Formats: sequence, C-alpha cells, structure tokens
Amino acid sequence: MDRTPQGLVLLDYKTSSQAPKGIKDEFGKTTVDIQLPLYIHFASTTLFPGETVHEAYYYSVTKGKKLPKKQPSQETLQAIAQKIKTYLQTGYYPVSPDVDKNACKYCPYDLVCRHGSRQSRKGSPL
Repeated sequence: MDRTPQGLVLLDYKTSSQAPKGIKDEFGKTTVDIQLPLYIHFASTTLFPGETVHEAYYYSVTKGKKLPKKQPSQETLQAIAQKIKTYLQTGYYPVSPDVDKNACKYCPYDLVCRHGSRQSRKGSPL
C-alpha cells in the first residue's frame, strides 16, 4: 500500500505476467475479479477507515507493468456476496468448476470431485 495525495494505492505484485483469472461470471467463465475489491473494502473499512482508496491494481514483476483487470460492478459484487452468504447459512457448497476448467488445473482434489478425470472415464467401454 502506498499513501498518495489522491488517496491510498493498493498494489498486488504478481510473479506471473497475467492477472488472476477470477471467479465465474453468469456464463461460467472465470472473469470476475473479487480479489482487488476485497482489498479495497478491507483497506477502507478496517485498516484505514475514513481514507479514500484511489486505485488498486496488479503489477507484474516479470513484465514490469500494471496488469489490466476490469473492476466488477457493485451489483455483481452484491450478488456474489449474497450467494456466498446463502451457501454459508445453508451449509451448501456445490462443486461447480468453471466451464473452461481453469480452477481444475491447480486443484488437488480431483478424486473427490464430480468434475475430474474420473468422471470422464465413467461409462467408457472397458
């Protein structure tokens, strides 16, 4: 975090050359970034209440520049928060990877997932 005359600037340094994919949008694509909005929310409400967050962005240390990422609307963030709240209240945690299976590339729990390679082998001729 940097404090500037315009307000706080939040930087998340990345060793990759891409911003994080994000969570699923309404089409199942990993395009909704909630990481930076969470940083902004907690910086402005908990860490530095009353201060303005001027900017938040990802910075690639390999490319040496800011990484572009579209900020989701307040309506989108509210809908996500409501969905998570409902899951927590009901104890319902669906296994629902994104349509491109981006989340599956790094997930070590394919043996218990209904969407892993086990599922693709199910029903195939022996």
